[in-house]
Amino acid sequence: MPTAAAGVNQRRGVPRARAPAIIGSTVEQDPKYALRLVVDIGIKALSPAINDPTTAVQALDQIGDLLQWLGKRDLDVGRVLDAGGQVRVSIPIPS
Repeated sequence: MPTAAAGVNQRRGVPRARAPAIIGSTVEQDPKYALRLVVDIGIKALSPAINDPTTAVQALDQIGDLLQWLGKRDLDVGRVLDAGGQVRVSIPIPS
C-alpha cells in the first residue's frame, strides 16, 4: 500500500491548503482596508437604526482628506526598482 507524503492529498496528489496565519486584513497589509472601514462607518451611521448624520459627515470628511493626500503622492505603481533605484520590472497599469 503506497504511503502519501506529508501535506499531499492522496486522491489528487496536490498539496493541501494550509490555514492562513492571520485572518482578516490590516491597514499595513491592505491600505484600501482603511478606506473601506471608514466607508462602512459612514454607511452604518446613515442607516435608520443608527441615524447619526454627524458621524456620516465626519466619515466623508476623512475620506475626502485621504483622497486629497493620496492624489498628491506618487504611488509608484507598476515599477519595481532594485537597491540602486534602477527600474528592473515595468508592469503596465491601466490609467
